[in-house]
Amino acid sequence: MYCSPGLHRLLGYEPCEKPYDPETWFERVHPDDVEKLRSAVEGSGHCRHGESEEGISAEFRLLHADETFHWISMHGIIVSNASGQPVRRVGSITDITTRMTTDQTTGLLNRLGLEEAIDVCLKHGTCNRPRHGHLISFQFDQLSELSLVLSSALMDGLIRQAVRRLQTVLCEMTAQLQSPMEQAPKFARLGAKEFGIFLGPRFDDDAAHQLARDLMMAIQNPFPLSARSVHLSISVGVCHVDETYSHANEVIRDAGVAMRTAARQAPDRLLLFDASMRVAREKRNRIEADIHNALPEQQFEVYYQPVVEIESGIIHGFEALLRWKHPELGMIPPCDFIPVAEENGMILEIGAWVLRQACRQGRKWLDRYQLPGRFEISVNLSIRQCRQPDLAERVQRILLETGLPAANLSLELTESLLSENLDATRRLLRNLKALGLGLKLDDFGTGFSSLQYLCDFPFDCLKIDRSFIARLQSARNEADEVILSIVDMGSRLNLDIVAEGIETPAHSRRLQELGCKNGQGYLFSRPVEASAAEALLQAQAFSVDAPAGEKGREMTSGSHHFHSMLHPVPRTAGA
Repeated sequence: MYCSPGLHRLLGYEPCEKPYDPETWFERVHPDDVEKLRSAVEGSGHCRHGESEEGISAEFRLLHADETFHWISMHGIIVSNASGQPVRRVGSITDITTRMTTDQTTGLLNRLGLEEAIDVCLKHGTCNRPRHGHLISFQFDQLSELSLVLSSALMDGLIRQAVRRLQTVLCEMTAQLQSPMEQAPKFARLGAKEFGIFLGPRFDDDAAHQLARDLMMAIQNPFPLSARSVHLSISVGVCHVDETYSHANEVIRDAGVAMRTAARQAPDRLLLFDASMRVAREKRNRIEADIHNALPEQQFEVYYQPVVEIESGIIHGFEALLRWKHPELGMIPPCDFIPVAEENGMILEIGAWVLRQACRQGRKWLDRYQLPGRFEISVNLSIRQCRQPDLAERVQRILLETGLPAANLSLELTESLLSENLDATRRLLRNLKALGLGLKLDDFGTGFSSLQYLCDFPFDCLKIDRSFIARLQSARNEADEVILSIVDMGSRLNLDIVAEGIETPAHSRRLQELGCKNGQGYLFSRPVEASAAEALLQAQAFSVDAPAGEKGREMTSGSHHFHSMLHPVPRTAGA
């Protein structure tokens, strides 16, 4: 095998023409590309006496004199003699490293280019800090939503603006540290909205964390775009590269896990990777894979938690709550799988199933028991469900199908819905209200919505978030004042008030003192299966039908009567 002077120059050596053993050539090929190259060479076509025929064609990585791999494009043919026997291969190679490792939109490295930069660090390290470095992985939080309203050209322009601003931050930091070029940060685009910056051994933990914070600050100023201003934020994950890593893919994986964990918690957030995140990510991946089978395999179940009159313990209704009994993992908490269902869109199918099941159960209970006229089955709606333009029609069809009167159904929505398109939200709630059902504003007091919305939207009930109930103490504090204000406001606006998370008799007594009449929580009952919820209704029906003396004795213990059927309460609790 003969290599030309030009090939030697391309690989960083002094130009010469020199023969090599073919295996020496393959020894310089990247290990991941050897078999691909052998296959291309062995399967190549022949060319007899100048006839045109497709020959050798391959793209692979070849070791450069600086001990980095360069991407090579090779094209050639096999020349045969008059007898058809191959006698030699003829061709040329071209360095295509820039094309293979560069993102065409931004000019940054692409994922492949970043992997190679990290692998160099993992392979060589430094004398005193082997395999040291940091990967800052971040995503623009708003790009998915913006892609729905902006053209691809405007999106590309916005991304280029953001990249230039972040490159300025990088240049300033590098200049301050007087970092040599070979240790300059490597900035790469890893996906449509994901980016990474790899910092070599010269940058310590403090420098990496400070850079991440500087990037977050720099991106906060608005970007001019087509006669409008666009606001962006980034969620950031930082991974410290050390001797535990052997390949760039592992580093990019862990930095990405930290980044996505930060994004799920809140936009514009920074998290440092730790091993527990990887475990959580693996669990989340399992949930993502298995949730598609949960509904057809009947792994989901609807549980019910009673909503009661706090003083008497009389049940006024139940909140329907989704539970997942995984055949191998057991009971999976809703906080683990509901966000996954929201992200992949399955919440639409699952939410409709929950509503249908709850309405059917409510109809059965109405037929079996003499329930109060205001008895309600409450069902939570997700943000994604509320974005369905025909949601009211879907709810109406389920009511007709199950036979539950609309007056006995209440839908619960969170305050976050009110921060979206106000006109669309107003239309949605009015269409739902026109069906004759109830509307509850859940987790009230934890969001940022204006109190003016209570006048604009047709809610019937406010549910005080459990975080306020948990802060109730023997002495009066701020939580008392907040609850008292909500109760007073509800009275003035003709809204029912329900307190969530009532767990102790002290909570119950204090809420009664503050004028809150209705509530739910573990003090009365945990969310339970439909059969156990029906047992609570049976007990209440007995109490209502009992002779006056017995009924008085039965109700003396108040709410604890119903709680004790499922979870025994110490005698002192009923005092």
